[in-house]
Amino acid sequence: MSAKTAAEFGEAEFCMLTERLGIDPAIGVDPRLCFVVAAARSACRGCEAKAQCRLALALPQLTLADMAPFCPNVERISYLQCSGLGKVA
Repeated sequence: MSAKTAAEFGEAEFCMLTERLGIDPAIGVDPRLCFVVAAARSACRGCEAKAQCRLALALPQLTLADMAPFCPNVERISYLQCSGLGKVA
């Protein structure tokens, strides 16, 4: 796997997850939350549950509870949702 591919591995899942759960992609530039977003992106890259994640992301109505059994980012995503910042209207 090339360096570029390794860096992108998990990025699609992270982007789709945050979008589906109503988190604005621009939240990563907010200085109050950028470290949480960076940690979440990193966790997605190293996650071993990508197959389960993709199945959950295919659900018509996705909730964080659908992700909870396997997602290492549940607490981070919950924190981002509760922050009130970067919510997609």
